[in-house]
Amino acid sequence: MKLGIVSDIHCNIQGLDRALELMNGVDQVLCLGDSIYEYRFSNEVIARLIEIGAPTIQGNHEETFLGPMGVRARAREGIDPDLMQWLAERPHRLELDCDGKKVLMVHSTPWEPRGAYIYRHSPELERFGEADADFVLFGHTHQQVIHRAGDVLVVNPGSAGDARDPDNGRQLSCAVLDTETEEARIIDYPASYHNSAAGLSFADGHAEIKKWLDPRTIKPINNRLMPLNVASPNNKDMIWLADRTTIRK
Repeated sequence: MKLGIVSDIHCNIQGLDRALELMNGVDQVLCLGDSIYEYRFSNEVIARLIEIGAPTIQGNHEETFLGPMGVRARAREGIDPDLMQWLAERPHRLELDCDGKKVLMVHSTPWEPRGAYIYRHSPELERFGEADADFVLFGHTHQQVIHRAGDVLVVNPGSAGDARDPDNGRQLSCAVLDTETEEARIIDYPASYHNSAAGLSFADGHAEIKKWLDPRTIKPINNRLMPLNVASPNNKDMIWLADRTTIRK
């Protein structure tokens, strides 16, 4: 059985849809939590997970959004209450039987489903071998892991929505796991740059969403290098930023 694995989508429907395209042909897609942000919901992402029938768990961002700290976020206009209820009903860990193989889905670790950060070089990664499972799938760190801890194959697909892994040039990623051969592979793909936009918070307390207009602003990172201090004359985006970050006299 071939499983497509996504995690940490963080409201990025473009990132999720691209992952689904790249994982075309898998038997089942699994989502390891943090489908949304702690104070922002995405009808599109949750609707897509429901549409494809993806077994989905909650992460720490869902816990915040759905808890006492998320009251104001949940009250925002435009959130589909049925989609929010579906997400609220997802578990924090999920055990699946995939053709006789045990698959454990957690957001963080088997012993702390939502909190701990375990990276590819963390000594605690060996503790995953204590799980009663053939495969343990986790997310949370936005950094990829394929590691065998004892008899357990451990996989972190990285993030399908908020790229933070320096080892893959901070690209988005997903994973495909073949439960029969017990082999996993990571698929990297360029970040969508939040649909060519960004949210900016200012010192006076207000925030703005800015749609980038100049292609030089969102130039893709090549060869894992991001050049700094690049000349960008007459760039409307830079003029917009300068106008809002310069002290007026």
